[in-house]
Amino acid sequence: MSGQLGIKTPHNRNLPQVVVGPWLSPSGASLLDNTDDSPKVYIKKIFAGGDASMAAVMKESGVADDYCQRHPLQLPLIIEEEKINEMMGIGEEDMIPDDLFTYIETAFGSLASWNSSFIMKDSEKHSHGLDYRLAEDYVGKLGRIPRASIQEVIQNSVQNIVKDLPHHPISRESLRCFILLPLFKDFVDSRYIAKLQLPYAEALLGLQKEMAAIFKMWLKVLPRDFAIRLITIYKVVIVQILNNAKQSSEIDRRALVSSLKMLSFLHAENFKDGAKAARINYEEFYIPEIGEKIDIRSDYFNWISSKIRPIRPDSPVSFCEYPFLFDAQAKTLLLRADATRQMQGAIQEAVINSNPMLWLFNPAQVQFLNINIHRNNIVEDTVNQLFHHKVTDYKRPLKVHFIGEEAEDAGGVRKEFFLLLLRELLNPDYGMFTEYPDTRTIWFKESSLETAATYSLIGIVCGLAIYNFTIINLPFPLALYKKLLGQSVGLDDLVDLDPHLTRTLHELLEYEENDVEEVYCMNFTVTQDFFGETKSIPLKPDGENIPVTLQNKQEYVDLLVDYKLNKSIESQYKAFHDGFYRVCGCVVLKLFQPMELMALVIGNENYNWFELERNTEYKGEYYADHEVIKMFWEVFHDLLLDQKKQFLIFLTGTDRVPILGMKALKMIIQSTADDSFLPVAHTCIGQLDLPKYSTKEKLRYKLLQAIQQSEGFGLV
Repeated sequence: MSGQLGIKTPHNRNLPQVVVGPWLSPSGASLLDNTDDSPKVYIKKIFAGGDASMAAVMKESGVADDYCQRHPLQLPLIIEEEKINEMMGIGEEDMIPDDLFTYIETAFGSLASWNSSFIMKDSEKHSHGLDYRLAEDYVGKLGRIPRASIQEVIQNSVQNIVKDLPHHPISRESLRCFILLPLFKDFVDSRYIAKLQLPYAEALLGLQKEMAAIFKMWLKVLPRDFAIRLITIYKVVIVQILNNAKQSSEIDRRALVSSLKMLSFLHAENFKDGAKAARINYEEFYIPEIGEKIDIRSDYFNWISSKIRPIRPDSPVSFCEYPFLFDAQAKTLLLRADATRQMQGAIQEAVINSNPMLWLFNPAQVQFLNINIHRNNIVEDTVNQLFHHKVTDYKRPLKVHFIGEEAEDAGGVRKEFFLLLLRELLNPDYGMFTEYPDTRTIWFKESSLETAATYSLIGIVCGLAIYNFTIINLPFPLALYKKLLGQSVGLDDLVDLDPHLTRTLHELLEYEENDVEEVYCMNFTVTQDFFGETKSIPLKPDGENIPVTLQNKQEYVDLLVDYKLNKSIESQYKAFHDGFYRVCGCVVLKLFQPMELMALVIGNENYNWFELERNTEYKGEYYADHEVIKMFWEVFHDLLLDQKKQFLIFLTGTDRVPILGMKALKMIIQSTADDSFLPVAHTCIGQLDLPKYSTKEKLRYKLLQAIQQSEGFGLV
């Protein structure tokens, strides 16, 4: 790196250079004049190159140690067979196997030699110069040597190396230690936090700027599984510290902070050039145990407080500083904590600004966002009542009342309101959306005559559903949620709408012949239907006169996809977006990935009916082994999938599973006496009133009758 020594040129030369010392070749030859009583240091093997060197020696006691102390840069690492044998008390009949030195020389020799078996020519500035797979193999073999005494020496040596890792390495080659060390088996063992993972993280995070930049370059060219290994190592450390929270110490706190910063560093480097260029999926960073081991609500409020008040050295570590570690369920808990905070603030503001007499005699009018609607005029009533509210009003809990019906809204009425309202708004008769029959998804209709206010209403409804944690039936593709989160959309997102068009465009891009113009006969236009009239719209100026060729086909595909997903529906989407963010304009929502946000809005279909049975509670005379309960579950598990989904609508108001999974569906079955009645569902609390039917056939008949009548409310 700094030029060949002794030849007065800065250029690198693969020439040998004399390192003066008391060295003897295996035959006894020496560069120095040796008398009979001179110490004898036999060089077995030398790895030399770059700015470092390594030698395996046999020596007379103390000589090489003394020389190394006086010339530390010339010989930084010495492997001495006799010394190791002496430490372990191994005699000549039980010497260290030759394989051990093969592994050590091959693995750690790479730190010093261009000629080692897995050093490659470092011809490019960003190259680490290692044959990573061979290094991985040999370091792995070091960890699998069966003899316990040798393992102990190796473990102690590796721990000493990690303890002394420098923040200012003398050369780029020294950085290879940061690649090789995590490959050692003990790095995935949480018992060595203080001796391995903590000092390694502190050394890597503390690297001087120039060396840190080199390591970041290496991360981009190292195999993907090296970064995944580091991620796994520090996730294990965090989980172990959370498990030992009651016995926490200063070392644990340091290790927790360093591990979190380490994962933050790896996450930042992975997504530095955007999500599309990322080599590691965002889910690889998730630690599901966080939601189980910490109180996310308290962590969130502590984090909010830390933004106002200065952080003390003894302040608890906040995981909200590292939200990329949260899985979808943890983010949902975080969103609920934020929604609760905003609701409390909105209610407080409403109380302050309200008429005291109104608060005294009708507190619900102040505490909630109240909507009173007629079932047969749901769209117009909703528009009239939602649009006159301020943004802070949307932050209050939503309460719906169907005029002429007795039910009080404890959650169930709200669910049916969303169901019926969206059924009307998404009706093709409105002409607001285009439905794609192949995928059963909808998209904004570019030729719609509906006003921006109606699209804004749908955005508000979608935001209110998230804010009030109600699953709704909104069959938009993933592209919508990408757009809401500020992510770009492309050709792969079009498949959720029109798979046939997507396949055609992929085929066009893959076609490499020069006769694209003759085979595809396309130009830079798109054909659209406007109320029965077909129009041709140019994708660029004079597009109708520009044929699609081999040279410009990528531009054509990009423009067509952009038109379909962005430009043609720009005004409609903007109105929807503005309405959505009038309700959901919070930082926490930005933490979600598009697929997670989609699941938050519409739920999923990951059914586990036996988990529903396990989570069910019983009231009255019923218990898990009651004869009627046994009959109920036998009947239920025999139902067809569509019938089970009908039962979910009957019980909860939707056939979708919450983002938290089936474990979030808590059903209560309560006994009632008269078996002439149908089962009754209380959708607000997920309770089923089940009469004590005498036979399985009667229970089945009554249950099927009940689930087919799932709309409307009355007091029971």
